[in-house]
Amino acid sequence: MRFSIPAWLKELVDQVNQSGGEGMPGLLRRFPLFNRLGLLIDHDGFFTDLTALIDRYEASERKQQSQAERLKGLKYPNLQGKNWKAELHTWMQEVLDAFLGFHVEVPEPPSLNRAQRRLLMKYKLWLFFVPMIEESQCPKHMVRLDWNKYLKGADVRPLPLPGRWIAFEVIRKPNYQDGRYPNDQLMADVGSDTRFAHPHSDKGEGDDLMQDTLPKVTKILASLGGETKVQSARVFNFMGNLFNWLWVHTSENRLPNLGSTNSVEWCEERYGSLDAFIVGHCGNGGLAYVHNHWRDGRDDDIGFRFLVQF
Repeated sequence: MRFSIPAWLKELVDQVNQSGGEGMPGLLRRFPLFNRLGLLIDHDGFFTDLTALIDRYEASERKQQSQAERLKGLKYPNLQGKNWKAELHTWMQEVLDAFLGFHVEVPEPPSLNRAQRRLLMKYKLWLFFVPMIEESQCPKHMVRLDWNKYLKGADVRPLPLPGRWIAFEVIRKPNYQDGRYPNDQLMADVGSDTRFAHPHSDKGEGDDLMQDTLPKVTKILASLGGETKVQSARVFNFMGNLFNWLWVHTSENRLPNLGSTNSVEWCEERYGSLDAFIVGHCGNGGLAYVHNHWRDGRDDDIGFRFLVQF
């Protein structure tokens, strides 16, 4: 039998705990309550039920404390040594379960040799498993994309989360006044000085990104064996939320806050015949911000980032 505290007993406890109230003198004037409490204590099974209730509460508290302590010690694996795949899988499974609040089975990470893992390190690509879940399944603590603020009434069909392992760029997203992303080895190897106002052709930024820059990046990352892509809006939002959660709940503090700057980033989704999605402006919602922008423009506040999907 599950024990629950009667309303009158809760009233009694509240009276004892009341700050600035009648306190114990008031209790002594409430003999009927003491009489009923005595009858309850005398009831067979009362202490058994109460002990079980306390045991359940203390077990829950210990479990939560143990999980919190375990999470605080977690840090992204260095992907070195013969057990790197097992270490990454264990880290990702524990992080994802705690972040989502429900279990999603994480598959085995992609098999990458030492040269491939060095390539990831060189270009600031970290491996993550992104589950195939709907927006309605995302935990309440997540900052969700606000599809109606700037796209109200539009027929929006964002790309879903892939349910795949990805290598995602964890390079910091700067304010656009900074002029360039920090320590940007990938763009240096592409032959570009900046991710802002970047065209190498007579195209606008959005088209140049997909038609000129992406193929060059794909060639550089081809040896990883996956599909190189520009991030989608939902992946940007999911990863930004995950990064912020990791900052708070674990010892991993090397990840960027993707919604904290006044620059935005292109997404792979096309919007009509002329536009594409942009995301991430801190003054308009941060991780919730999603808007459309003409692909033919040349702006100094729109950057981008890539991922490799396995």
